[in-house]
Amino acid sequence: MCYASTADGYSPETPLRFTVKVEDMNDNAPLFTEESFCMEILEHSNRGAIVGRVNATDLDEPNSLHTLLRYSLISQIPASPIMFAVDPNYGIITTTSNNLDREVADNYVLLIEVRDMGGRFASCLSSTGTVLITVTDINDYAPTFTQQSYQTEVNENESGMIILRIPVIDKDLSNSSNWRAKYSITQGNEKGYFNITTDPVTNEGLLSVVKGINYEEVQKILIQVGVTNEVSLITPSGTKTSGLSTVPVTVIVKNVDEGPEFQPAVKIIHVRENQTIGTVIGDFKAIDPETNSGNGIIYSLQDSLSWVSIDQTSGQLTTIKVLDYESNEAPNHQHNVTVYGVDQSGKTGTGTLVIIVDDVNDNMPFVPRDGSNICNTGRSYSVIEAADPDGTPYSAPFKFSLDPSVSNQWRIVQTDGKSIRLEPVTDMAIGTYDVPLHIVDQQGHGTTQILKITKCICADGINCSSSRSDKMVSLGGLAILLMVLSALLVAALLCALLACACGSGAGKDKIGFPDDAAQQNLIVTNTEAPGADVMDQNFKVPVHISDANVVGTAPTRSGVFGQGGQSFSESGGQQFTQSKITKQMTRGPSRFGTMGMGHSMQDPNRLTYSEWQTFMNSHIGDKLYMCGQDEEHHKGEDYVLQYNYEGKGSVAGSIGCCSELRGEEERLDFLNQLEPKFRTLAEVCAKK
Repeated sequence: MCYASTADGYSPETPLRFTVKVEDMNDNAPLFTEESFCMEILEHSNRGAIVGRVNATDLDEPNSLHTLLRYSLISQIPASPIMFAVDPNYGIITTTSNNLDREVADNYVLLIEVRDMGGRFASCLSSTGTVLITVTDINDYAPTFTQQSYQTEVNENESGMIILRIPVIDKDLSNSSNWRAKYSITQGNEKGYFNITTDPVTNEGLLSVVKGINYEEVQKILIQVGVTNEVSLITPSGTKTSGLSTVPVTVIVKNVDEGPEFQPAVKIIHVRENQTIGTVIGDFKAIDPETNSGNGIIYSLQDSLSWVSIDQTSGQLTTIKVLDYESNEAPNHQHNVTVYGVDQSGKTGTGTLVIIVDDVNDNMPFVPRDGSNICNTGRSYSVIEAADPDGTPYSAPFKFSLDPSVSNQWRIVQTDGKSIRLEPVTDMAIGTYDVPLHIVDQQGHGTTQILKITKCICADGINCSSSRSDKMVSLGGLAILLMVLSALLVAALLCALLACACGSGAGKDKIGFPDDAAQQNLIVTNTEAPGADVMDQNFKVPVHISDANVVGTAPTRSGVFGQGGQSFSESGGQQFTQSKITKQMTRGPSRFGTMGMGHSMQDPNRLTYSEWQTFMNSHIGDKLYMCGQDEEHHKGEDYVLQYNYEGKGSVAGSIGCCSELRGEEERLDFLNQLEPKFRTLAEVCAKK
């Protein structure tokens, strides 16, 4: 910037911009952008195919002659023939021939020069760069066998071994898909004796025998082995083919002395069930392949279920057991037996005998559970399921029918081939009914079975409510004995307590019975008179006595009963049985009077004295009669004591509480307040 001003600093002119341009000199040589360029090209590429491009830069003035670059090929390794060219203006490298062959030369090194000044002046500057070109492989060579034919040997009946290794030559890149071989047997392996695979390391073909060859059938086999690559072969014209190469292979079968052979190796024999022991079911024979004869072969077998035996010389099979189709000895009614044959040289051959048991219609369909129930309210039908151990076609589906005698009472609803619903036609009373049901299988083979159908009350609508009680009835003999002994023990204790209570007034004179208002209850002994604090309003005196002159008349066995001292003979009264006594001891509540607070309270439901005496004479007499029995039916004198009414205010109190009470509404809570000597009697009275 230039400024003009006076001495005193005045600037009459504006600043002037002055531009100075530095002229370029060609002082920088062009340089390649990379030290070495790497490129690839497929072999046999067409002439003029682009391989790649090289680039160079120059620091001199752009777009000037100093930066006008030109490229040229200085050298090629290998030098001959020249396969590449470079475009001078753009540095593009192309092929000059279509004869690039990786198998001849797989790498090329090019030396490229770049010049500035258009490369036309001696003053131009230059530099060189390296280009590495790799020729990539294509499958242009087919694998070829090293021999015109091959031959190998194998022992008869041997298998699972490699019998021949077949090498091939392939010039393509090793361990690539263009090089790896694929082998196949194109001819001669119709019976599947052989198989061929590729060795992944050596690329050889591995011929193996996978199925034994019988020398007596064939002595030599000619096969043809083919080989290709994993990818298609590309011809010089660029088309693709399989590139299959083939070679003949001869396999010689060597004869070996072998054991007998069963023909067939697996034999199936069907046997009907229920055949008698010793039934001939067939034979299973072997032949010696050396002589093609079965002479001199000794037979034996291994049978884990012992079903059959075999004749040592003829191979005839006979049963040694009655076979049953319905048994579970063999799954699917089939059993395998191993049969051995030994020739004269000691060689052994084996065969498999499969025995299949065939079913016969030897079972009839039946109902396993012949008892069922229907409900009064709820399930109104019974499900009947039938079974038949036989197999198809001798079993389900079944046909069900009712006997004509019950067809107007019951009907059948078929649900499936094995079950029905049995329903009553009309409303039937509760009880058990016998229903004859006829069941036949597919062949019409069947029988009539009587079903027990019980109609009952079902709490849940499905099952009888009394099923539990029915089960309880079926007790064992030991349980019944224990129950009887327990009942006798309880009865003996009850009689002892009653005897003690009755004996408390034995020595008194004739005592009169009080009137109906007499209190006959138990009170606390330290209370001079009955009080409200010890009485329960719900307690009722069992009986009311008004006449002391009436004596008992119930017959007992030679015992004395009552104040009158009347004796009763065994023949003069009613005969008592265990069932009757039990009924009397367990009958419903009696009607008794009610007393409380020391005053007479008349109960309209109370018994009169005569009613009470009739009941008590019979009830207590029955109890004493049973207590007085021993094993020889002799009375027990120590239990038959006088029973007297003690009267009002008796110290011992009344034992009227031992009579049967009315029901659960009768409360005896006050008995829990009695003194210890009364508690045992109170427990008896309360039936605890």
